Amino acid sequence: MIGSTVQRGSSSSPARRSIRPWSYAVSVSLALLFAAPLAQAAHKAVLLVVSERAEVPATQAFVQGLRQGLADASGTVQFFVEYLDAARFPAPVHKATFVRHLRERYAGLQIDTVVLLGDPAFELFLAHPTAPLAGAPVITVGVERPQEARALPTVLASVPMPYDFPRTVALARRLQPDLREIVLVHGISDFDVRRREDARRAVERVEPLLRYRLLGGAPFAEIEDEVRKLPRDSAVLFVSMLRDADGRALTGPNYVARLSEASPVPVYGLLMGHLQNGALGGALTDAGSVGRLTASLIAQAFAGEALREEVLSLEAPLFVNLRSAAKWGIPAERIPAQAGRLFADQGLWENHRGTVVAAVVAFALQALLIFGLVVQLRERHRAEGALKQSEERLRLSAEAAHLGMWGWSSSSDRMWATASCRALYGLAPDQDVSFNDVIELVHPDDRPAVRRAVQDALHERRAFFIEYRVLRPGGEVAWITSQGRGTYGSGPEPLRVLGVSADITERKRSQETVRRQQHELEHITRFSTMGQIAASLAHELSQPLGAILTNAQAGLRFLDRGALSPAELREILQEIVADDRRAGEVVAALRSMLRREKSESRVLDVDQVARDVVALLHGELVTHHVEAETAGEPGCLVLANKTQIEQVFVNLAMNAIDAMRARPPGERRLRIEVSRAADGAVRAAVRDSGPGIPPEELERVFEPFWTTKSSGMGMGLAICDTIVKSCAGTIRVEPNPGPGMTFVFTLPPA
Repeated sequence: MIGSTVQRGSSSSPARRSIRPWSYAVSVSLALLFAAPLAQAAHKAVLLVVSERAEVPATQAFVQGLRQGLADASGTVQFFVEYLDAARFPAPVHKATFVRHLRERYAGLQIDTVVLLGDPAFELFLAHPTAPLAGAPVITVGVERPQEARALPTVLASVPMPYDFPRTVALARRLQPDLREIVLVHGISDFDVRRREDARRAVERVEPLLRYRLLGGAPFAEIEDEVRKLPRDSAVLFVSMLRDADGRALTGPNYVARLSEASPVPVYGLLMGHLQNGALGGALTDAGSVGRLTASLIAQAFAGEALREEVLSLEAPLFVNLRSAAKWGIPAERIPAQAGRLFADQGLWENHRGTVVAAVVAFALQALLIFGLVVQLRERHRAEGALKQSEERLRLSAEAAHLGMWGWSSSSDRMWATASCRALYGLAPDQDVSFNDVIELVHPDDRPAVRRAVQDALHERRAFFIEYRVLRPGGEVAWITSQGRGTYGSGPEPLRVLGVSADITERKRSQETVRRQQHELEHITRFSTMGQIAASLAHELSQPLGAILTNAQAGLRFLDRGALSPAELREILQEIVADDRRAGEVVAALRSMLRREKSESRVLDVDQVARDVVALLHGELVTHHVEAETAGEPGCLVLANKTQIEQVFVNLAMNAIDAMRARPPGERRLRIEVSRAADGAVRAAVRDSGPGIPPEELERVFEPFWTTKSSGMGMGLAICDTIVKSCAGTIRVEPNPGPGMTFVFTLPPA
């Protein structure tokens, strides 16, 4: 249920104050009386702070009445209006923003009088005193706590806003003698809820036998549906709706118009706009008169006169809409004599409604068409201006970043380019350029790749990013990077392509220098490593050379004796050949490690490389009493430089040998494993049984110059990290379950 029905028992109705229509004349007279002193005031500033938004009819009427009251002093009084819009923005953050707005806007202005319209504005004044308003005289209007307001030293007067629900309920009871239930339609803002309670108390006090139902807290469409179901012995009283349950903020006349259209029973209201939109009648609140009365109080304050301390008030007169009365069949004798009668004459609308509607629609369509054209033209000019500004900012940004901007129309094969872009390619400032002209400037070795990269990207409707060399006039070679993206219509071909280019020649030169220095460092490291294992290599060579010498000497002795058979000679010579090959393999491995080769990649069997390294380090392993073993899977192929992968294995193995020196000879174990990971990558692990690495140092092991050896350079592991990453691989170190560490590196498969 949207509302609730209450049946009240009988009780005596309190006496109501007599109605004084002449109070409007009194208020106007007061305004005229105090207009002369107000006109004499010079350089005064009045600030009106309104609780709600500007389009609320009561707010509009009050502001208009206040302006009219101050009209005679318009040359000397500055009038400012600020709207809090509390119903739509009730959150404290909005109030804080509004206070900051007041402080910043009126910081340099002396406000002589502040008018606060409504409780939200008054509560804001209490909670957030701001510098421009501090100490200024205050007049409150429509504040429902006048005693609290008058207690403040700066409040001069409190003017209530009359909402006479009792007389409106009594009017409904008189116009509809068979009335049994009145439905109170209201919104959900704080103001709406307070007015609902006023209306509810008025029904209980004035007509205790009358049932009432509350319709609120629901979307207005649901309220309309409930109103359509009302019985004939009921009526609708539109209380207030600054905001409905959907958060919409239409004005009261809008809601009354919809209710009057949907309701099968009369609708009553409290404002002139309600009657103009179909309400039958009510005690109407004249906010304009309240504004004029407030202006008279301001005039007294400016003239230095003491204001009355009693609460000022105005009555709300009764009015009846005769058109609505005729619609609901209400005879004229039921209308109270003191009630004003509105909309008596049948005008053009009633006599020629169809023609008027057609004319209004035609004029409205024409106005909308003209308005649309004006808006479209304005938006076009605004868009063109914004585009020019955007292009200028983009051009300045590109120039600051040393970028060249270009565009290409695929249909005409014509290109435009900024001056900085033309300078990148060595093009003349006034030269017509096509895509093929730019391609011809590309280095012949890079030309097919550039053309293919651009065509593939445009075909797949994605951005492209390419680096290539260009030949500038005079034979100069420069490196250029370009990136761009096409814009497309309904067809497969791009309408145009936009992009930027930049000169990266210096960056390429720096990269080449770094690469060359890295290669030199790797070569030096290999020499250093070979120096460390020189004694072991000498031991490896001494064995086959000694065997060769022994076999040769034995052969000579047999020849001297003449006792050497051909079979024995063949056996001696075969042993000499085998020992020679063994010595040759050791020398070849040493030369491979020390050779200065180009960093060319080829398909390698990582397991075989690991076994070759173990064979190369055989003497070093024997010298340091290290037990070494390898375990590998067949087909662990990668695309890499053999010398570099050998260097990784040598560096890791030598580090492991050095780490195990402190262990007893029988506990020095080195194991190299080569296998395939689950994702197909080739995994190599070098495991030792040394003392390990402290946990706090694990993150630094691959940093240059980090070492735990007093005589170490700290570059071995850093070089391993660089080589593996250059092959798109990864390297890490992890502790073993037992003693020692394991260095693991992975490489993508060939």
